[in-house]
Amino acid sequence: MSRPTYNPDPLEVLTAMFEAPCLLPAQRIVMWTYPHMVRPALSAVRHGAGDLLLALSPMNHRPLYYLVWIDSAWWPEGDDLDLDHLDEVWLALEDEFGRRERRDDGDFRRRYCWPEVDDSDGCCWRRARPEDVLSAGARRRLIPAWQERNPSGVLAAVPTYRFLTVGDTIQRGDEFVSDDCKSWEPATGIFVGMRYSTALKTMRRRTDGVKGMHDQVFRPANSVGRRPLPPL
Repeated sequence: MSRPTYNPDPLEVLTAMFEAPCLLPAQRIVMWTYPHMVRPALSAVRHGAGDLLLALSPMNHRPLYYLVWIDSAWWPEGDDLDLDHLDEVWLALEDEFGRRERRDDGDFRRRYCWPEVDDSDGCCWRRARPEDVLSAGARRRLIPAWQERNPSGVLAAVPTYRFLTVGDTIQRGDEFVSDDCKSWEPATGIFVGMRYSTALKTMRRRTDGVKGMHDQVFRPANSVGRRPLPPL
């Protein structure tokens, strides 16, 4: 009997190289004939089944974009994205990267600092491709070295989870079971930092994260001593 083969999603393999939330290595992107150096922001939260990688770009700050794992049921092939879920995605991004603050008169307090969230004028989106995670050159340089350091890295790209137990501290990226008992939703707001107890719904935590070589775990811009790193 032949041994079954395993063909992982290349986007799963690429994103597993980094410990999200983080900024990925810089890429050169041409928009309207002008080149830009962009560092995509990778979210740690998986929405629903978390089996479709979405590139989400705030209109005011294109070509900057976030990479977010969403439920493929939200965007069936040949159909439009279900916009009812975008608020959930933006709230999770705010928890991870912070939000651009406004003054009482509606103007902004300071210049924009990527990757803080500013979706005031809407957004655009697309299905992410491997080159949205790492450029072709970066893939040639980084993947062989990463696989050498993590021989089981390809298999680790398949998400694995454990259930939270009483006393665990709820972290960003942990998920509650949804009311339909089929999908999962991220823990946000007041739940992050709480102790898990049996009074809460069942929760899970992803356990297969692999720390990458060029990742940057992000802290909001108002955190002491931390700012996004300059382009690589």
